[in-house]
Amino acid sequence: MNASIRRLFAANSSWSVDLLIRLMLGAIFVFHGWGKVTGIEGTIGFFQKIGLEPATLLAYLAAYGEVIGGILIAAGLATRLAALNCAVIMLVAIVSVHLGQGFKGMEFQLLILVASLQLLITGAGRWSLDALVFGKQSA
Repeated sequence: MNASIRRLFAANSSWSVDLLIRLMLGAIFVFHGWGKVTGIEGTIGFFQKIGLEPATLLAYLAAYGEVIGGILIAAGLATRLAALNCAVIMLVAIVSVHLGQGFKGMEFQLLILVASLQLLITGAGRWSLDALVFGKQSA
């Protein structure tokens, strides 16, 4: 088997894939969180409507948890802690909002949850502030 085919099918973790997943996941959380922050009254109202109480506290925690968690994930700093935070936020969103919609209504949220869990388990990867500050860690 030639080297190109071997590389194509090799089961190696790549720093570039880790970095791309981390950057995209971080951007998604920052984008969605910023929408909650800038529209916090609407977020509070929505939380009240679906029965998440105390709505004001939970709206602020979700909004700023997504923004700060997304920034930390993108930077690869305190990645496992930020990923745990974001996984919990997604789990609450799935259970409280999307579960009744069936798989078609929650596939995006499930993908974001799984990506957060992947970072929780494996860490940020080689190209991260975690690696720079704490050294290379194995999963």
